[in-house]
Formats: sequence, C-alpha cells, structure tokens
Amino acid sequence: MNKAIAGMVAILLVGGIVLVSDNAFAARKAFAASTGQKVKSHTVRGTVEAVDAATGKITVKTKKGSVDIMCGSACKMEQKGKVCTLADVAVGDMVTAKCNDSDCVSLKVMKPKAKKK
Repeated sequence: MNKAIAGMVAILLVGGIVLVSDNAFAARKAFAASTGQKVKSHTVRGTVEAVDAATGKITVKTKKGSVDIMCGSACKMEQKGKVCTLADVAVGDMVTAKCNDSDCVSLKVMKPKAKKK
C-alpha cells in the first residue's frame, strides 16, 4: 500500500514538473519566433549517464561529450517498439533522442546486451 501511494506521489510530482518544462519550451519557441530565431533540431545518440525523474532530465554520454536533454510530457518514449516512461530509462541504456534545442521530442531506449560468459 505504501509503495502504491509513493508511486502515485512520484507520478504527480513528475507530472507537475513536466508541465512546467513543456511551458518553458513553448515560451522559448514563441520567443524564438518573435525574434526571428529558429529552434535548433538535432539527434543525440549515446549511453545514459544519469536520469533525474523529478525534473525529466537525462544526461547522455556521446562521442563528443555529455549532453543534458529534457523529456517533457510531449516526448514520445519507446523501448522494444512499446511505449515506455522515464522510469523505464536506466543508467547504461543506449538512447537515440530527437531534440529541439535541449527539449526531447522522441526517445528510443535500447537496453545493453548481456555479456556472454
């Protein structure tokens, strides 16, 4: 029972923070449009170094260094062809993220293969 309550509280906290993150992206996009700037789209590929479910931030180690990406409620997450959540992402997972600036639009998660003995 306590685990269920803790899980619901965590979901509510993450949901609230994710809404703030989405509003921040909308505000940044509107500012960019009003000033004639463009939102930069790019792909990030690498290994997950850290996951902060409370803020929706994932740190990914790439060939060029570490990159922080924000996964808001608009981010479509997928693992093995199925919808997943930030709670399913773990350190060591391989990810491919399509981003607008630092905000993630889609995230594909691949678990590392088990080492053969």
